[in-house]
Amino acid sequence: MTVYYETYKNLLLEIFYTEEGFCYAACEHPFKLESLESELCSDAKQAFERLKSKIDFIYAGLS
Repeated sequence: MTVYYETYKNLLLEIFYTEEGFCYAACEHPFKLESLESELCSDAKQAFERLKSKIDFIYAGLS
């Protein structure tokens, strides 16, 4: 179940919760047919930030 979402670099980032009460952020990969996920986190803000770091790393590799 998605509870929170935001956009970042034209990607839709969504938060998903596990049965244990942790959450992770996920989105479509910007250049491949796969998804990206953050690590398990205790709150949505942290999960969004970790996923944004992965996205930034992907874009940094292009330059």
